[in-house]
Amino acid sequence: MEQLRNIKFHLGRVWLIGLALVCVTWLSLEAFQAENGLPALDKLEAQQARYQQQLDTINTHKQRLKRQVALMDEKRVDPDLLEEQVRQKLGFVAVDEVVVLN
Repeated sequence: MEQLRNIKFHLGRVWLIGLALVCVTWLSLEAFQAENGLPALDKLEAQQARYQQQLDTINTHKQRLKRQVALMDEKRVDPDLLEEQVRQKLGFVAVDEVVVLN
């Protein structure tokens, strides 16, 4: 009777160890071969680098626009910016300038 109890106890332990090994093996295979496993990590890192580069470009453009907006403040107008905008929008030319048309 005692031997039967020992056998059942050991079989239970062996069964749990076997189940644990199967789980670890399955998770390892999933990590290395599944589409969302480690191979996908490289793709995600490359995508992150592209997005970071786009973000840096956008932030640079945003800073440039902020500087332009600051120069267009109603309380003080930058004369150089005003001249540039008038020339660009209205086509004004100074007396001493030469205009070359294509």
